[in-house]
Amino acid sequence: MHSLCLLSNMSSSDWAAWVQAFASATSIIAAVYIASHQAERQFKDARSLQKNDSVQSQKRVTSAIYMLAQNAEKLLAHTVANLGTREQIMEESLGMNNGYILGEISAVSDAFLNIPLHHLPSAELVKLTMILSSTMKQFTDKTSFVIRNSTTMSAEVFVDYFNSAQQMLTSVKETLNDLNNELHTLEHTVE
Repeated sequence: MHSLCLLSNMSSSDWAAWVQAFASATSIIAAVYIASHQAERQFKDARSLQKNDSVQSQKRVTSAIYMLAQNAEKLLAHTVANLGTREQIMEESLGMNNGYILGEISAVSDAFLNIPLHHLPSAELVKLTMILSSTMKQFTDKTSFVIRNSTTMSAEVFVDYFNSAQQMLTSVKETLNDLNNELHTLEHTVE
């Protein structure tokens, strides 16, 4: 008797063939599912790694600009304190203070001007860098002008310089705060 089951007319070799076919089909479906699942997992892992790399890159660039902005703020505060009177500006113009302030201001301004904006990772960082760059350039130009022309300028021009310098210092402080917020946001970005 080659019949395995009373309810079917199939022989045991027929049953074996059907079981083998079913097992083969199940194995193929399982292999496709496993391969698909692994590919999806690899894709998600790669995207997560790419996002993490992007966030880390943004952090590095933002941190570098933040540190440069901190230096700019300190330099502006130092300049406002040390060139806060007409007499101090005249002393600077005569080289009595070694004339280093203008060189330092120019160096920081040039550093901002040389940042390639098109390589910055976010529009917000581009905006903040442009504000800092513009402020430092204006501060450099104004400070250079008053130092060069201190002996011929009217009192109103000095007052304008002092007011402008204070406003630029305030602008740099506010931008520094915005950069700090940007860094804080990046630090809390889900990786």
